[in-house]
Formats: sequence, structure tokens, C-alpha cells
Amino acid sequence: IFENKDFSDFKDFICKNIEAVLSDATNKKQFEMISSWFQTYSKNQFHDFHAHGTHENYYSCIYYVNAGDKSANTVFAFPGYPYIEINKTFHILSKTGKMVLFPSYIPHYVEPNQDTSRVIFSCNIHAI
Repeated sequence: IFENKDFSDFKDFICKNIEAVLSDATNKKQFEMISSWFQTYSKNQFHDFHAHGTHENYYSCIYYVNAGDKSANTVFAFPGYPYIEINKTFHILSKTGKMVLFPSYIPHYVEPNQDTSRVIFSCNIHAI
């Protein structure tokens, strides 16, 4: 996605925000982009439990491009799920303009979307 020149301003915005969060949370100042994509959810669509990797210093990002009041939440579980089950999850409310950065090994899913459209930008990075 970021190789496309039409997205250069968006790329600058995303990278600036990732750098700020990484610096505050991990003391890492640089990163390399591993992969990136947009994902659109129609009404009742969801994404089952998954994680993006297990490597050290790998992080995943969700940026909510378009999320209305009925847009699905992103739900995080504790690392190790489902092998280590702790019955506590964290619900992140979808809100246009919100960015979430998290270690790639944390399992998460998207609840069934109740809005007509939900659009996110996601990426995986390696902090260096």
C-alpha cells in the first residue's frame, strides 16, 4: 500500500504516529514496515481470533479510517489464548481517527459489524 505515491501523505501521517508511540512505549525510534493493507467490513462481517506473529519487537497497528457508532469493536485477549485461557478480554471501541499499536503476538478478533461500513488500515512493523 505504502509504495503507491497516492498514499504518500497518509503514509507520512501513519509513520509519524507510529514513531511517536514506539518512542514513548519502547524507547525504539525506528521501524521497518513489514506489510500493510486496508480492510472493509460490511454489515455482519467479522474477523475471527488471530495474531500477527511471535517475533520479538514486532508490532501491529490498526487505524480506524471509517467507523460509525455501530462499527464493530476490536477485542484483545491475553497472550497464550486459547492455550492459556484467562477469561478477560479488552474491547477497543472503533472510532474514526483512532490508532492502536500492540505487540503482534497478542490474539485479537473483530466482533460482527453492525454498521453498514467499517474501514481500517492495518500494518505490521519491526521496531529497530
